[in-house]
Amino acid sequence: MARSHGLRVESPCDLACAACDRSPSGKTPEEAALFVQSESGAGVAELRILGCDPLSLASLPELVRDARARGYRRIAVETNGAGLGSA
Repeated sequence: MARSHGLRVESPCDLACAACDRSPSGKTPEEAALFVQSESGAGVAELRILGCDPLSLASLPELVRDARARGYRRIAVETNGAGLGSA
C-alpha cells in the first residue's frame, strides 16, 4: 500500500461546523511549499491537503503543480466547500 502525507495548511474559515476544531494551526504557504519539497519521494504516492478551506488559498494551484512535479501521483484537497457555490 502506498504511503500518504497529510498537509494541514492555514486557511480562513467563517463556518462553525460542529465536527471541526477550527484551530489556526497549519502551515503557511511558504511552509507548505517547503514540506512538499522536502517530503516528496521515498515511496509516498499521495498528498492530502487539508485545513478549513484550502481552496481559498491563492497559492494552492502552485502547490499542487509542485507536488505533481515532485512525484505525488494522487493529490486530494479536503475542503469545507463554502467557496464552490460561487464558482
